[in-house]
Amino acid sequence: MYVGARIIKTGLAVTISMYLAKALHLSPAVFAAITAVVNLKPSVAQSWKDAFQQITTHIISVIIALAIGYILGGNPLTMGLSSIIIIFTCLKLNWKNSLLMGIVAAIFILDSSEAGFLAHAINRSTGIFIGLGVALTINSLLAPPKYKNRLLDTLQELHQAAVSEFEKAVTEFITLKTPERYTVLDPLANKTKELLQYYHDEINYKGYLRFAPRGDDTYYLFLKHLTDYSVGLMERAENIRQIIPARIDRRKKAGNLPLSEEYQQIQSMLLKVSKTVHDLNDKLRRSYIYREPVEPEEIRDDFWIELNTIIEKWQHKFSGHFYLHALMEVALVAHETRWAAREAKRLLFETINIDQAGT
Repeated sequence: MYVGARIIKTGLAVTISMYLAKALHLSPAVFAAITAVVNLKPSVAQSWKDAFQQITTHIISVIIALAIGYILGGNPLTMGLSSIIIIFTCLKLNWKNSLLMGIVAAIFILDSSEAGFLAHAINRSTGIFIGLGVALTINSLLAPPKYKNRLLDTLQELHQAAVSEFEKAVTEFITLKTPERYTVLDPLANKTKELLQYYHDEINYKGYLRFAPRGDDTYYLFLKHLTDYSVGLMERAENIRQIIPARIDRRKKAGNLPLSEEYQQIQSMLLKVSKTVHDLNDKLRRSYIYREPVEPEEIRDDFWIELNTIIEKWQHKFSGHFYLHALMEVALVAHETRWAAREAKRLLFETINIDQAGT
């Protein structure tokens, strides 16, 4: 079994927190250890962000527990009342991550005698701060997570798979092959978005993250746009596949008549633009993965004007509901392939800004 840095850091955080808490005679020492574990986040930035929430929530919980304890005393009813107030406050502030520890702190304080409320509050607060300090120090100093390379690897995999699925969907439409849903891309897209968020954290908490890499917002935006584009390709591939079964069934009922010359030309044009989408994305991949200098491509309408001319010729020869169905299907596929080509060209233009920014 692989033992990663985060596993080692968790064990180290628990050990140090327990030693420090026992050395300061804090009881229970486990409170400091739990706080340390809770605040060992996947990214250093998230640890700092959650630490602020944890401290603020703890202070609010201590104040609520002390106030209710001195007024109504410590009993199950006041513990429940304190929990309700803390939950309501945390939800209002959208601090769900620190809610549990806030409730636990209040219960510990109210579980002591009235004379010991303040002493318990100081005791628990010290344990909280020890746990937070240990977690932040370990997460920042010992192998701080770096997500750029992992993000690029995952994004490249998503991008290639999305382009492949889009090409397959267009081919399935033209060849009338029954489509199959490629379900693996959904978790891959979610993983890419998660890593993108972690990378965003690394480059946007410079105010108090001394050890975070100095990122570039321009590069982050490009990677975000590329992720959105890859997800968009997946969605458009699914849109194309959804119309294929009805088309297969309709042609079967009509006797699978030979395709007209104009429709065959339209199919050839759609295959051509699908190949263009492949080439553009291959060029794009070489740019952001291998840092090869590439020339952007101008967005032009010549191809679509030619396709529109062929469709008009086709329109003059045929009519009826079979033709209308076919026209709507062709329009959808043409729209999706046009989007795919235009967005790829726009992203190629973005790579120029990345190179100029020196990332």
